[in-house]
Amino acid sequence: MEHVEDKALKSTIFYNYGNSAKFFRDYNLAKSYYEKALTLQTEHYGDYHIRLVEILNNLGKIELELGEYESAKSCYEKALAIKIEHCSDDDIELADILLNLGVMELSSKAYETAKDYYERALVLQIKHYGNNHIKLVDTLYNLGIVASDLGEYRQVKGYYDRALMLKTEHYGEHHIELASTLVSLGNIELMLGQYEEAKGYYDRALMLKTEHYGEHHIELANTLVNLGTVEGDLGQYETAKSYYEKALTLQTKHYGKNHIELADVLHNLGNMEYKLGEYETSKGYYKQVLALLTKHYGKNHIELADALHNLGNMENDLDNYESAKSYYEQALALQIEHYGEGHIQLADTLNNLGNVNFKLGQNEEAKDYYERALVLQIKHYGEEDHIGGYLT
Repeated sequence: MEHVEDKALKSTIFYNYGNSAKFFRDYNLAKSYYEKALTLQTEHYGDYHIRLVEILNNLGKIELELGEYESAKSCYEKALAIKIEHCSDDDIELADILLNLGVMELSSKAYETAKDYYERALVLQIKHYGNNHIKLVDTLYNLGIVASDLGEYRQVKGYYDRALMLKTEHYGEHHIELASTLVSLGNIELMLGQYEEAKGYYDRALMLKTEHYGEHHIELANTLVNLGTVEGDLGQYETAKSYYEKALTLQTKHYGKNHIELADVLHNLGNMEYKLGEYETSKGYYKQVLALLTKHYGKNHIELADALHNLGNMENDLDNYESAKSYYEQALALQIEHYGEGHIQLADTLNNLGNVNFKLGQNEEAKDYYERALVLQIKHYGEEDHIGGYLT
C-alpha cells in the first residue's frame, strides 16, 4: 500500500510539473499533471481540504485556456465552496475566485450572474484595500464590460470614470496606463451619442500614446481610427479622412499593404470618400477591401458580402446598373449559402436587386425581388411593421 506521505509528495511533484508545462504553454500536459496532483491531494486530505484550492484554481485556468468553460467553472465553484467553508466571509482570497467565476459567466453570456460575482469581489477588495486602491481597477473594468453587455451604458461610464480616477491617482495624469481607459470612455460616449466628449477622450489617449510610443508607432492606429469615426459622426468628413489616412499609413508600414488588418480602415476611407461625393475614389477603396477579404477568406466566404454590397451601392450611384446588379447577385449568393433562403439578412440585398432591375427596365425580375424581400420582412417584423412601398 502506498504511504500517505508518498501521495502528498507525489502530488507536489505533479503540481510543479503542471506549473512548468503551463509556463511553456503546453496546456494539455499541464492539465494532465494538475489532475494527477488533485487526485492525490484529494486521497490524502479529503474532498474539501483547503490545500485543494490552489490546484483547483490553476486547473480552472488551464481549462479556460483550452476552451473547456464548464470544466473551468466547476473547478472555480469547488474552490469557492472550499474557501468559504474554511475562511471568513471577507477573506480577500475569495475575490480572485469570484473574479474567475465572473469571467466564466461572462463567457456564457450569463451577464447578471457575472455582475453578481464581480460586485461581490469588489466589496471584498474595498474592505481589504480601501476605496481608492489601484487593485480595484480591473474589477471596475469587468463590471463595465458586463454593464455594456446589459445595455446599461450610464453605469459603464460610472465604472470607467472611477477606474480612470484610480489610475490617475496611482500613475499620474500623463502615464500610458491611462490610455486604454480613456479609449473605453470615448467608446461609451460615442455609443451615447456624446460625440464631443468622445472626441475629448480619444484626443487625450492619442496624446499619451504619442508621448509614450512616438508618432509613427502602430499602437496609435486604433485611436486614430476612433477619432476618424467620431469626426465622421460629426459630419467632419475631411478631418475623418485625414485620421483614417494616418491610421492606414501606420498599418501599412507595420503589416504590409496586403494584410487583412487594413480592410476596416480602407472600408472607412471608402465611406468618407462616398460622403464627400468622390465616388470613383470610394470605389477604389472598396475594391481594395474586397481583394484583401478574398485573399484572406477565399471567394466564397460570408465576410465578402458587405464589401460586394458596398460596391453594388457605388455602381448604382454611378448609374452603372449592370455592374451594380452583378455585385448584389454575388452578395446574395453568399448570404443564401451562409444564412439560408429565409433569413432577414437577405432583405436589403433583395430590395437593392429589385431597385436595380427596375432601373434596367426588368420589371418582372424587380417585382420578384421586391416580393421576396417583403416576405422576409413580414416574417421577421410582422404584418404591421414591415417596410413596404418599394416601387416609388
